[in-house]
Parts: sequence; structure tokens; C-alpha cells
Amino acid sequence: MLIANIEDLRRTIKVNATLPFETVEPYLQYATEHYLQRYIGKPLYLSMVYYVKGDVPAADNVPMDELLELCKQAIGPLAVALGTDELSIMIGDSGHTVSKSDTKTPASDAKILLAKESALKRGFDAIERVIVFLEENSDGKNSGGTGQLMALPEEFNLCVP
Repeated sequence: MLIANIEDLRRTIKVNATLPFETVEPYLQYATEHYLQRYIGKPLYLSMVYYVKGDVPAADNVPMDELLELCKQAIGPLAVALGTDELSIMIGDSGHTVSKSDTKTPASDAKILLAKESALKRGFDAIERVIVFLEENSDGKNSGGTGQLMALPEEFNLCVP
């Protein structure tokens, strides 16, 4: 996984440092599989994972470092947006509940919706930047001879909800 801990996630989107990483990990996995891998392909994604683990020589690979950062900027906000509906409630033996304390109250539905929409937009914008980056750094071998992964970067906007 490209985002390996809560500190990595906090570099992509505002979350509390006390949020257990295990809580957001399923959403990171989902965002990676259903959004990032869909557009960059599993082979490139696995190459990045091996690079992060150090299984691939990291001889000042600036393009890979840039690509990794762009991908993290995509999957972090997307994961938080995907988890927003479920993370704001607790499910236990007393059913679905929300926390309430003397110093904090739950955010309004309107604020939650705005935060979710903002995170989705940031994540999808970052995926578009990933695609543009890949096009700009393409050798043309996998582009059908056009030198591009898509005919136009704007086509990406037609692919996302």
C-alpha cells in the first residue's frame, strides 16, 4: 500500500493523529483498487509498491518519486471521502450511534457533505494530474502510437462520478 500509516495519510488530507490507521485502511485499499489501479493499471501500481518497499533500486528515481506523491494525493482524500458515511457513526450492540461529549458535538450533515465533496474533488483532481504526468513521461509504447494514454486529459472527467 502506498499510504502505510496515519502520518502518510495526514500529509494528504486533514485527519486527527489519534485516528487508528486500521480504521481507514479498508477505504485506502478500496480507493487504490477502484480508482488508482483502474487508471494506471495494476503493473504500474505494483511497480510503485515494490519501489516503496525497496525491492527495486531507488537510484534517484525522480519520476517515480513524483508519481508516488501524486498517487498518494489522490488516494488519501478519496479514502477519507469513501469512509465518511461509515466513519461518522459507531456500530455496536446498541445499534448505530454517534459520539457526543461536553467539548465536541457531531458535525452537521451539511458540513459532512461539504467535506466529503471537497475530498472527492481533490482526489479526482489528483488522479487527473497522475494521468497527465504519465502522458508527459510516456515513451509512447503503450499509447497506440499517439504518445498519450487518453486522447484528451479532459476525458478523465467523463469517467469519474
